[in-house]
Amino acid sequence: MIDEFTRKEIEKISHNLLKESKSFDIFPTPVDKIISYSNFAIDNNVDLKNVDTSFFSLLREKLINPSKKALQSALSKIKGIFDREDKIIYIDSDLDKNVGKKNFVKLHEIGHGVLSWQNEIMLALDNDETLCEEYEEQFEAEANYFASITLFQQERFYEECQKLNLGLGAVMALSKKFGASVHSAFRNYVLQS
Repeated sequence: MIDEFTRKEIEKISHNLLKESKSFDIFPTPVDKIISYSNFAIDNNVDLKNVDTSFFSLLREKLINPSKKALQSALSKIKGIFDREDKIIYIDSDLDKNVGKKNFVKLHEIGHGVLSWQNEIMLALDNDETLCEEYEEQFEAEANYFASITLFQQERFYEECQKLNLGLGAVMALSKKFGASVHSAFRNYVLQS
């Protein structure tokens, strides 16, 4: 889904962000340090499953024809939201139970903010249109790729894989080392092995 040129651009942006924030070779990956360097703010106090009117009031001006019921249903499936205008990342408070998943979601939302072409396209929308489904899927895939390579510090994950014996114990160790969920570490482990 992501072409080779875009993949390389995302890798370059991730590499520069890790390098400039002095986050390479620090374990677990210092996600909050990366967020701070990126000049984004985090709001962890939003329960996206039980969104109250204060959150809607905050987003009301940014949404076109908001339907609380439809929006609340959609938000219940979302774990993070990036507010481009205010540079705030809203993270579902339910993720406090899974720090690894929370780290991935934070980096995913940062991806939406630092991948400049996404901002340019979003800022170009000057009418009631939203992104077509194809662009939305592309943006999500790009943000996922950014989150993964940043959380696993580019080639650092592969280097750490080489030091461990093949098996589930290695996945657990890598998950802990990088501050990732077991699911995410397992997926990367399979791709790298």
